[in-house]
Amino acid sequence: MIGARGYRAIFFVAAWFLAWGEVAEGAGKLLLNVVDAEAGQMLPFRIHLRTEKGVPVKLPKLPNWHDHASVPGSVQLELLRGNYFFEIEHGPEFENATGFFTINDGADDEKTVTLKRAADMPKEGWWSGDLDVRRPQRELELAMQADDVHVVPLTTWSNRKSDWVKMPLPKQVVVTYGDDRFYHWLAGYEDRAGGPIGIYNLPRPAQLPTLPKDLLPLLGPLQELKKENAGLWIDVAHPNAWDLPILLALGLVDSYRVLPSYLQRDKVAFTPYGKPFDKSMYLGNEGPARFAADVYFHILNAGFRIPPSAGSGSGIAPNPLGYSRVYVQLEKGDVGYQAWWEGFRRGRVTVSNGPLIRPLANHLPPGGQFSAAEGETVELDMSMNLTTRDTIDYVEVIQNGRTAHSVRLRDWVKNGGHFPATKFTESGWCLVQARCVLPKTYRMTMSAPWYVVIGGRERVSKASAQFFLDWLEERAGELKIADAEQKKAADAVIAEARTFWQRRIAEANAP
Repeated sequence: MIGARGYRAIFFVAAWFLAWGEVAEGAGKLLLNVVDAEAGQMLPFRIHLRTEKGVPVKLPKLPNWHDHASVPGSVQLELLRGNYFFEIEHGPEFENATGFFTINDGADDEKTVTLKRAADMPKEGWWSGDLDVRRPQRELELAMQADDVHVVPLTTWSNRKSDWVKMPLPKQVVVTYGDDRFYHWLAGYEDRAGGPIGIYNLPRPAQLPTLPKDLLPLLGPLQELKKENAGLWIDVAHPNAWDLPILLALGLVDSYRVLPSYLQRDKVAFTPYGKPFDKSMYLGNEGPARFAADVYFHILNAGFRIPPSAGSGSGIAPNPLGYSRVYVQLEKGDVGYQAWWEGFRRGRVTVSNGPLIRPLANHLPPGGQFSAAEGETVELDMSMNLTTRDTIDYVEVIQNGRTAHSVRLRDWVKNGGHFPATKFTESGWCLVQARCVLPKTYRMTMSAPWYVVIGGRERVSKASAQFFLDWLEERAGELKIADAEQKKAADAVIAEARTFWQRRIAEANAP
């Protein structure tokens, strides 16, 4: 049925000693081409180029961000004499190339690097997006091509500033280029205390006041904004956002970011923010992300059908565009910006900052529901394709927030990419995930859940509802708002949320 396919990083190592030519003494030139090994065509790529001292090299006239540049497939490098080290990538669906070359005086040469495809996610129906991109508009299309990202809501306004103060709004808010790449000009970001949240798919920037500094007094106006704009999407952009239980209670969460921008290529740059977590329970580089996953499991256990999300933060965090990404499964021939978001809403989703999965449960993608009468058992055959550069020891099925199956990778491969049967005798949910073993950072992939409804009642956990009520009371206790009107508005939404969670605890049908 579904096989397992993996790969490891391919190291392209070469010493290129370049011939003498008509260039300045102490410098040389190298024309670098990158080609798709299968198609034989030039491939846009991202390059991390460093001197032998580890200093990043900026490439003129190309989109440069942090330690890398986006290249349309070929670049003329004009460099001082010396040794240079490079990493070349075209997103996670291709093998990468690393190596070094030497520039001698007067060098003038041309070299071609070929990248092999390791997975073809669109061919299997999965299309990539990045929910947190802050790059300049002029760089976006090439950066998306270089890292093979298909959908981007580009953040161009926030509560702090807007790109549109001195520019007219675009007549067309969604841009399509090529056959299958799309971006929206008017994504927004609210990073007031209590958030942050991403705001997507509005026809114009939200007219929310610069003050207050806290998100809470603005949740009433945000509810009105959502009523007025059916396509509005709100993403909780930090797993520890203080106002998460209030946003949930008010129906203002469309997705929850389990892979935020603090997960970076070579480190976890987490700083204390929002609700604190117990570091004795969530240790090391994995700690913040493991806490995020557990919060997401509580969201599902509390009765919400909300998909996970991911965002690189490229433009503020050092990550390349698409480092953390969302894949949405689309029907053949149904590729488009609106179709992508509709698939997202239906939960046909995986998120990743490393491994790639294409999972099914009884032939259905994530977001699928299985129903049965009271007293019946639902049995799911969970399977997936897997592609990974990094070491994975175990692949897992999470059922109602607990590990149902943790299978050694080699055993899972021997079983043709299938897990042991996952059985439900009561309503619940399950998802699959895989985590990488890395010394300095944390990479993982997770699917959105499948849902099981037995006897017509969805599962609501009393413990998870209590988890969010406790979070709410902790938020209320630390909140300090001096302005009387703002305090009144904040107290009103806290009271509304408190009533919601108390009712959910009383109506819970699971521990």
